[in-house]
Amino acid sequence: MTWHLRLNHMSKRYLESAAKFSKELRGVRFGNDILDCADCKLAKAKRQPCIQKRLRSDIPFHRVYSDLMGPLKPLAYRSSNKYIVTFTDDFSRYAVAYAISDKTQVHTALSRYLMEIRKMIGPQTKISELRTDAGTEYRNDEMKRLLAKEEIVHTACETATPQHIAPAERLNLEIAEKVRAHLISSGMPTYFWAYAMNHVLYIHNRSPNASNNYLSPYQKILNVPPSLESIKRFGCETYILDVHAKNKPKFTPRSSLGFLLQCTDTGYIVFDAAKKTVVESKHVQCIESRTFGDLANKRPDLLALPQFEFGFENETYQRKVPQDDESQSSAPQDDLPLNRAPQDDLPLSRVPQDELPQTRVPQDDVPQSTLILDHVPQEETLQKHRSRSIEYQEEPTNLELPSIVLEEHIGGNEQYEFFDQLQDDAEPNLSCLIYLTNSALRKLEKEPESYQEALRSPEAEFWKEAIKEEFDALTRCGTWRIVPKTAIPKDTKVIKARWVLRKKSEPDGGIRYRSRLVAKGFADVNNYDISEIYAPVARLADVRIILIIANKLNLDLIQLDVSTAFLNGTLEKLVYMQPPEGLAEYLGEDDNFTKNHVCEIHKALYGLKVSPKR
Repeated sequence: MTWHLRLNHMSKRYLESAAKFSKELRGVRFGNDILDCADCKLAKAKRQPCIQKRLRSDIPFHRVYSDLMGPLKPLAYRSSNKYIVTFTDDFSRYAVAYAISDKTQVHTALSRYLMEIRKMIGPQTKISELRTDAGTEYRNDEMKRLLAKEEIVHTACETATPQHIAPAERLNLEIAEKVRAHLISSGMPTYFWAYAMNHVLYIHNRSPNASNNYLSPYQKILNVPPSLESIKRFGCETYILDVHAKNKPKFTPRSSLGFLLQCTDTGYIVFDAAKKTVVESKHVQCIESRTFGDLANKRPDLLALPQFEFGFENETYQRKVPQDDESQSSAPQDDLPLNRAPQDDLPLSRVPQDELPQTRVPQDDVPQSTLILDHVPQEETLQKHRSRSIEYQEEPTNLELPSIVLEEHIGGNEQYEFFDQLQDDAEPNLSCLIYLTNSALRKLEKEPESYQEALRSPEAEFWKEAIKEEFDALTRCGTWRIVPKTAIPKDTKVIKARWVLRKKSEPDGGIRYRSRLVAKGFADVNNYDISEIYAPVARLADVRIILIIANKLNLDLIQLDVSTAFLNGTLEKLVYMQPPEGLAEYLGEDDNFTKNHVCEIHKALYGLKVSPKR
């Protein structure tokens, strides 16, 4: 032991070899106590090899391996997911993966996986063992309840032993390498990785696997060789048939340019370059020799993709005066006033002036120096709403604003009392008079209180157009995904929605028909446990201060607005909503569509309490 300590804690085998040529070590006996040297165990500890041979399951989905990858950057297109959870069948190596936004959604992914495999080989399919690593995402309360309900034994391997879930680890490597290859080859933006992942696994399950004697996972489970005829190149140039082309002019194009994102059992998922949205269609034609990368430099105007990571599709600049009560979008009132949320991000349906019977002042008579106020608050409506909101504290009417010292611009310590100066400088505004007159006349007209009432009104065509434009805006923003009711967890609260329909007077005397789909967000209080309502815009008092400063210093004001900005906020947790009235007709579905499907909300929607803080 002494020589072991002297010679750098040399092993017993090396000491015995050294004794053959060193006279100092001749005759020295090296005992087994060298093997028990505590210093060596502390200093030379290594991972132990995993030499045991695993026994493969002989029943499909009897044992399933699962693992979690992430967080990934950039966030996935539209859904803003940043994790991948995978499930691999030990019997066949059939693999399924889901993109999720939070680790706590693993139990939801497992529910979907169970539903899909039962649809694949029968409702009697049962997972006996789920083998994972020691991650906490597999040990939360929701996961434990699901495992107990399905009678699944959870086997968590020890920390730092990925060999025990080798099939899942190999699948992670395959996904990372092949998704990377598809994105590089096609030139598609990297935030399409979730679609590329599904494309990779679709092909993986239909490709030969060495562990199956080069049978594909699909064939080993179903005993039927898969067809590769429908598989196309990821990101290739694709033309999507417009199935509604018969309703368009005779000589308009019958298809639109897109790029293939994913193959499915019934068709393809394609990014429509013109509409900047993802569509699913069977009726496509692919040119696999050309990809997004080949065309991006030639047609930048058509192929410019939305920078969704910034929370909006594109930027538009419009006139808008924020309202005090725009933050109160989650109250349960049925008579929800439209001026409680951003105004210019609503789809508008315009009525030509010559179709209106009422008298109006021509726009040419309005002085060019007059400031046209596009949005004047309806104080009666605002006061009515304030009285119903228990979370709103009304501001005192005799509000005194602090004096502001303007030294840099006017060279002295002059102070201005803003409200006094505003009243002294006020001038009559003809545009305001036009607006107020039309508003007073409009109060005599009854606006529809529901979707069905709007369809029965004489102005049904205008309301239909406004509702269609609202659906278009929600579709462009990726607000929801339609899923079957059977795909959502049991006991999930499904909230309702209603239409708010209003007419808006324009400065020139015209009328704009406006529609807004509002979720009845008071039903989601228990899901989010929210005790306050968040204001996404500035108060009117703040806006007045800015206007007065600009007026006194003769400054130019530049206002910008993001179209449908409110609808672009991404929700952290899933919310399910009943399909709104008119959605089945908009999608061309029958009446059973509404009964059998729900909307899985991914983006902020008017009415949800969690929406304004997104």
